[in-house]
Amino acid sequence: MHEAPISFINDRKFSNNGIDGAVSEYVSELQGFLGWRCSSVTLFQHQNTSGFNAFIEQMHECTTNQSTGVSSNSCPCDIGIGGWFQNQFRYGKVDFLPPFVHDRYRVATHVSNTDASGEMPFFLKTFDSLSWITIVALTCIFTLLKLLDSRFAVAEPYTPLSGVSRIRRCLHFLWKHPRLYRLRKAGQSSVTRLMLQPDNEVVDNGKSTRQWFLNLVIGICALFLVLSFEASMTASLVQEKITSTYESPEDFRSCKIPPSDVCALRGGALEMFWNTNIATSNCHNGNPIQYLSTYEEIYDGLASGKCKFSICLESVITTQIRTQSCGQLVLLEEPLYTSGLSMVVPKGSNLTEAMSKATMTLLLSQPSSFLESFLRKWPKCTKKVASTLTFRKLKLFFILAFSVCAAILFVMLLGSLYPVKKSANKRAIGRSVDSKSSKTDSGSASESLESMNAT
Repeated sequence: MHEAPISFINDRKFSNNGIDGAVSEYVSELQGFLGWRCSSVTLFQHQNTSGFNAFIEQMHECTTNQSTGVSSNSCPCDIGIGGWFQNQFRYGKVDFLPPFVHDRYRVATHVSNTDASGEMPFFLKTFDSLSWITIVALTCIFTLLKLLDSRFAVAEPYTPLSGVSRIRRCLHFLWKHPRLYRLRKAGQSSVTRLMLQPDNEVVDNGKSTRQWFLNLVIGICALFLVLSFEASMTASLVQEKITSTYESPEDFRSCKIPPSDVCALRGGALEMFWNTNIATSNCHNGNPIQYLSTYEEIYDGLASGKCKFSICLESVITTQIRTQSCGQLVLLEEPLYTSGLSMVVPKGSNLTEAMSKATMTLLLSQPSSFLESFLRKWPKCTKKVASTLTFRKLKLFFILAFSVCAAILFVMLLGSLYPVKKSANKRAIGRSVDSKSSKTDSGSASESLESMNAT
């Protein structure tokens, strides 16, 4: 068991970053525990591939050749380290030791493929859709409660217009009809008080205990909503949230994100996971993802736009972000799945039992995992919080504000060019009143004449 050669998969072209750093620490711990001295560490490369499936197949062939007495010069190692993942290429060919570190596959992308919260209508995105629907429903309830009070906004008798256009009559009906008038006043009062603005309500006899109590309830709700909106909007303005078109693995399954926009490392557990769990619908037929050989190719593909999303080991991409790509690459959402990393030895090896016990002992003695302790050595990639609000974040608000002002100005100019002829309406109403009074006067005169004749 002394000077046992150890080989582990290192197709990432750097020896002390990512998962390899955790592997190196574990190998050192294991050698110290067992009293080994690692004589050589070999990078596995066989027929232009570095996949762990190929390594296991080679180890299986070496074991078979040795058992049959056939010598082989292509067996450089007795122990390998790779993904703790059983499939049809690995099952029954080697002995898997307990995983000594767990790693997760995450979706990463370039910042150019994301949107920041400052670029979106933050004043609308502050509350989600369900919250806005609830606020509208609450406003409707307050409006209905105000309408139920018969003393609120008592309307004047409705007098239809005559001698004017149909549009004017419709507008007059919508504006002056008692029911519509009270509904409009109730809605205005509810919205105004929800905005914490004063409102001059019209109540019969000047006082209403029901309206006072209802306004108190509206004021309490408005205070809570305004404070919540202000706090959330401030956070969304200062602390940007990164979003992208990817939301869940279902986007990959349904081809909402085309497979051609995804790149991943060729071979190993990830390729098996994609084929068995993601590429299950018909849209994946003849439309594979881009399989690359190294993580450097993946980083270059994300930077150049060759692929928009990549699936990487969390340890590898986290180390890359913290050391070289801070502010360029970002991780999205939750991990796709968690995988383990373990040593493999030939089937029926005399090292299996001793190394399994050593692995479990080391895992139980560690306060944290090897991966967590390794990642603590790298400083986190933290983005500085902006102390000023830039025009980029507020441009949509300014556009809406200027648009509303332009609309109001247009209405005012339209009113000055085409003034409403109120005098004509008054003359029409006056003529109707005069005709009624003349009829009344003629009737009274005839009655007096008849009384004189009778006398």
